[in-house]
Amino acid sequence: MTAVIVAAALVMVLLVIPLGGCQAPPLTTPVSSPGQAITDVRAYQAPPLLGVDALIRRHGLSGARVGYALLDLESGDLFAGRNENALFIPASTAKVPTTVAALGILGPRYRFQTRVLVTGKVAKGGGGGGGQGGILEGNLTLQGGGDPLLTIQDLMGLAQKLKDAGVSGVSGKFFYDQSLLKTTAQIDARQPENARYNPGLSALSLDFNHTLLNWRPTLEPGGEAGVVRAFETPVLGNPRPGLNPADPGPGRNVVLGRDGRWLLSPSAAIEGAEFLPVKRPGLRTARVFRRVARMLGVTLPEPRAGTAPPEARPMVRIRGLALADVVRLALEHSNNMVAELIGQVAARHLDGEAKELAEGAESLSRWLRKRLPDTAWDGFRLANHSGLSSKARVTPRQMAAIVRLAAYRRHGGGSYLSLLPASGLRNSMRGRFRDPTTALKIWAKTGTLKYAKGLVGVFFAASGRPVAFALFVTDFAKRRVYDAAANAQSPAVAGPAEDWIRRAEALEEDLLREWILGI
Repeated sequence: MTAVIVAAALVMVLLVIPLGGCQAPPLTTPVSSPGQAITDVRAYQAPPLLGVDALIRRHGLSGARVGYALLDLESGDLFAGRNENALFIPASTAKVPTTVAALGILGPRYRFQTRVLVTGKVAKGGGGGGGQGGILEGNLTLQGGGDPLLTIQDLMGLAQKLKDAGVSGVSGKFFYDQSLLKTTAQIDARQPENARYNPGLSALSLDFNHTLLNWRPTLEPGGEAGVVRAFETPVLGNPRPGLNPADPGPGRNVVLGRDGRWLLSPSAAIEGAEFLPVKRPGLRTARVFRRVARMLGVTLPEPRAGTAPPEARPMVRIRGLALADVVRLALEHSNNMVAELIGQVAARHLDGEAKELAEGAESLSRWLRKRLPDTAWDGFRLANHSGLSSKARVTPRQMAAIVRLAAYRRHGGGSYLSLLPASGLRNSMRGRFRDPTTALKIWAKTGTLKYAKGLVGVFFAASGRPVAFALFVTDFAKRRVYDAAANAQSPAVAGPAEDWIRRAEALEEDLLREWILGI
């Protein structure tokens, strides 16, 4: 399969599965009011310019901190600023410094590799060409290279290569090696344990480290009322889902039990399905590989964690997309796991050792500071590589400077600008910036946490002038209350936060429109 076909297939996967790595509310579609009829159709006309303060009041955000920096892309001169040196929560705009640094450290053509290494020899028994394979008289290790877009199709291809190499079984052990990177059961411990955007991380990660929990009522005649059958997709020897003894509160259908099992709430709907984060992705990936290998006639024992010994030799491998293509998908779909693995691998190459998320983020930050010595870096702190943390802090001036640095670097022939989502196409930027004033004029990364919004990138003014910009809105007081909530998924807590996000997004749209028209 060519890289182009693989990229197209991955785009379809990303479009079908909602992978947003933020806390944004679901999009809503306007509906017509009863009795309302269209009486005329006129040309679009931009609304009158109101100014920043009036727009902040209009959207009910007077209690929030609003800040921005607008830099001339060519000279770096500040066009306009407000709280440009104040600190804000970056949310997913943190993926911009992560990917800018990663492209500089690894190079745009870098490809992640997943390998099978072996010790011992394959006993003669045919093999290859569809014939009977032989037994590997030694151990086999599935070694992860941190590929953030590894799919089950990749594992099937790897298993086929293993069979074609003459292997039908293993006399020793089957290990999975995730030692390239630090493993963790979640990105941010302060997030809900059932949040799909907060999965575990491993150098062996598969299918965005999501699993699907399904439950449905018993179908047997005379089945007991209220009894459901639950299973994960795929079923890979995971602990059987159970019932939580008590109702965990509104908005929470599934919780994580102390024994690592997913437990249904007694108040959940009698039938449903929910995507959940995988907490042990390396083991899950190895079990899927074992399953698809068995389908091809290659029998492997139950996997166990381990590190490939020095004498192990590579037998087969697969290579992922070029990093520039991975970054483009990561920025468009804002997947946290993808950004974390990109950042972890870059930090590993930079420092020569696996790093905790905060340590790796600091390594990439140091790389950026060296290349922007004239930028004031006071307070700049990334808690991880994806921005999934309310502890991270950046200033608009810092982020605009990073964008400007990236704009003048080339990544496989294109600039960083060519990797950013563009306004007015598909459903980029959550369906905003579609009007004639803003469509195709904004190339930027969004960021969303409850009570924290950001937009960072480049816009092209009506005059044709390109402007590097960073815009942030944060309500620190409301965020502290949200972080302290016992059940942040409760509609009473999540509802007001989602309304705040919608108002902040509307402010972003109005401000960008005024800037485009006014510069």
